[in-house]
Amino acid sequence: MLIYKAMNVFPSAIRDVILDEHSDHLSPHMRIWAEEVGQVKFDHPIPLEVEANMDLEETMVQALSGRVEATVRERLGIRVALTVVAPGTIPRTDYKTALVQVRDS
Repeated sequence: MLIYKAMNVFPSAIRDVILDEHSDHLSPHMRIWAEEVGQVKFDHPIPLEVEANMDLEETMVQALSGRVEATVRERLGIRVALTVVAPGTIPRTDYKTALVQVRDS
């Protein structure tokens, strides 16, 4: 569970909201970036990467990012800083993939 400005939110809830309204352009592959191991509290928009389903033009990516950020804020009451990445960018695993990952220093 993550905490954004004293509000609890599950990473899977963020994914579900995104896929509920934007699955035509975005895949279920995403990752939330934490600054350190064990970080659950975020005071600034939660850094989030989501893979596109297909190659998208830059203008489409920018518009989509804004719509997704607005959708998440409206439905969950939290802010995310979304980056849409190319298909195949986020590593796949054979087992359940952790949605929260720590950036390499």
